[in-house]
Amino acid sequence: MDESHESLLRADSNGGSDTGESSEAQDSDADAGSCRICKVGALLLALLLLCLAAAATAFRAPLAAYLARRGIAAAQLEIFSVDLGHIAAPLEDPQLLLSPQLRGRLRRPSPVEAEIRMSQLILYMPTPHETLQLGQLHMPDIYVQANRDWWMNLTARVVIENLTALGLAGKHVVQESQSSWMVRGQLAVRCHVLGFLVQLSNISFEKLVDLKGIAGFAQDVSPITMQKVTKAEGHAHHLDTTVLINVINPSYLAADLEGPFHFNVTQRGFFLGTASLPSVSLRPGRMTLAVHFVLAAEGGATAQEQAALGAFLTGYIGAQVQRVSMLGSSRSSANPVAAVVLDGLQLTFRFQPPEASFIHHINADVGLVGLQVTSEVVNPLPQVIVLNSMDLSIRERDITGENIFHLKGNATSGLGGQRLPPGASRFHLSLSTLDANLKDLLLIGRLIEDAVDGALVVGVLGPLSITIRPDFNLTVQYAANGVTAKLSCLVVCGSAHSVLNPGTWFRTPES
Repeated sequence: MDESHESLLRADSNGGSDTGESSEAQDSDADAGSCRICKVGALLLALLLLCLAAAATAFRAPLAAYLARRGIAAAQLEIFSVDLGHIAAPLEDPQLLLSPQLRGRLRRPSPVEAEIRMSQLILYMPTPHETLQLGQLHMPDIYVQANRDWWMNLTARVVIENLTALGLAGKHVVQESQSSWMVRGQLAVRCHVLGFLVQLSNISFEKLVDLKGIAGFAQDVSPITMQKVTKAEGHAHHLDTTVLINVINPSYLAADLEGPFHFNVTQRGFFLGTASLPSVSLRPGRMTLAVHFVLAAEGGATAQEQAALGAFLTGYIGAQVQRVSMLGSSRSSANPVAAVVLDGLQLTFRFQPPEASFIHHINADVGLVGLQVTSEVVNPLPQVIVLNSMDLSIRERDITGENIFHLKGNATSGLGGQRLPPGASRFHLSLSTLDANLKDLLLIGRLIEDAVDGALVVGVLGPLSITIRPDFNLTVQYAANGVTAKLSCLVVCGSAHSVLNPGTWFRTPES
């Protein structure tokens, strides 16, 4: 019994020992499986990272190529304004530093959100003859959003290394209605792609920027107009004037240029004198410039030049649009850049004087033996004009119409020395009725009818001799249409339907 019992106990003990060994074996197998899974996961993760790294490396070159070809370099750029600031004449320094303020819009320059740095930028200007290398361009870093327009409002820095090239480029901008500028350099880009930081550098790019030129300021649709004359002094051999002119700058360029700038002025191929500007404040759109003119050569002018000057002043007094040319030379400016711009530059433009008639209104009172004339005139100069003599034909409706009477006067008749201050004034003449065409009764009838209808308008034509104080003498061939007039007389001046009006004597039934 005891042995049997002990053997059973041993059997139970052995059985319990086998069960424990089996449990330990199972736990060991589970741990080994977990380790294998971890190793496989780590291996897969490593492979994924390697694939992503390889993908990022493979994506780097296409991204760089995209940014170079289809990013900033290819994005459409609209320029709103370029303000070059104050440009002074460089002294001994062969370089010129500019700080232009740029405003514009770049359409969708990047497919990803990015910070872009541009370096080693060189500024060029292609012309029909050559490509001018101007100098270095330094731009601040820019930040762009993915597939969004970038609105540019920044200040750049330009180091001009070739002043002659800048002068030639400036001349091209002045002469042409369209100009192109080229920028070449390197891009460095910092962006996130698929959650990874990507940094690209040394991406070569080239950008062509089109800008409007200034040539359109002289176009026929935008003639230069005179605002007013601020100074007028007449000397023995020249007329010294300062005028304010209105100019339209069709480009986006703005700059403050130190002067003075000097030009020769011609009209119809004849020398008129010189023009100078103390400085130029160039602004887009309409702007006002003060120009100092010296008309006629110092020491006297030739007969042809005097005739050209007379024609110009006649057109000015008659508010006629005239073509005037300004010619530059290497001596036009002490600024070496401006000297290159102005050397050989010819600007031909339409000049529009103010709309004002010298002879504004005429009152004529026809008596039995005399003709009393009162003429209202407008002196357009800020200087006294002295009337020396005149022989003006007053014509029906315009200068091609039938002659009504002559407005004649000289020193003998008492007109000589008549002073006309600046602005509006009147002068009086007592003439003989022989100067009036009173024999043509039909003409008188038409004049009376027009006067009653309130539409008596005449033309004035003939020579006019004046002196611009203190001592500039000139004879002009005056011509003006649209001058209002009033005619009164003793006999037939009344109703257009009066029996004393000869115009009613020969009317047909249809009239």
